Amino acid sequence: MYHDLTTNLWYSPLKYVELVPSPSRTRCQTDLLNLLRDKACLPKYYSETEIQPQGAIGMPPPIARLADRQKEHQLSLKLATEASEHTRKLEETAHRDALRRAKESQDASLAAAAQAAQRTQALEQQRHDFELQRVRDAEAMKRAEKANWHRLLQDQDREAAEQRAAYENRKASAAFAAEKKLVEARKAEVEHRANVERCALKEKEDLYERNVKRQLQITQRVDESAQLHAKLRQERPAIEQAQWGSVD
Repeated sequence: MYHDLTTNLWYSPLKYVELVPSPSRTRCQTDLLNLLRDKACLPKYYSETEIQPQGAIGMPPPIARLADRQKEHQLSLKLATEASEHTRKLEETAHRDALRRAKESQDASLAAAAQAAQRTQALEQQRHDFELQRVRDAEAMKRAEKANWHRLLQDQDREAAEQRAAYENRKASAAFAAEKKLVEARKAEVEHRANVERCALKEKEDLYERNVKRQLQITQRVDESAQLHAKLRQERPAIEQAQWGSVD
């Protein structure tokens, strides 16, 4: 047996010729190997330690036991590594699934919040439009009442002018005194009616002014609420993103 001190490897003559190259044996290597086999030279090639080279053969029993224990140790390490890698992959897969489910839940929550915000904004816009229409209707009613009042005054002025003309025509008649009393009574009645109409119009105008002020206050509150909701919708996605984290 040949012992290589640099590598702690043992060679039988057969394995030495087979594994250790030499220029002097190149042409006769095959013949030399056949000769050694004919001489019943056994193939032996192994290390003194438990770590054996590739193709080790012919080990003594103590070294073979060391090599077997080393193989068992390497196998256990390999199995432990594979189990650890399998566990790591399972944990990584579970983590990715959890992140995916969290992102899906977050996306669903954001979509639901966006839909709710759109519905709220639509309702606020409808309420705002309704209040504006009420203000416009009130203004149109006021203009119509003013026009009616103007026509009433014109009718009263025309009636008074006609009565004055009739009075002038009846001045010369014998019943001037009685006619004058009648005219005065009619004039007082007309003035009373005018005063009543004027008071009623004044009350309507005051009520209209109060309604307009109240509608403007409601509209202002609706606009402020819409602005606040818009601001909250802009700030909410950034806060929720920071709470959920990111997906690896």
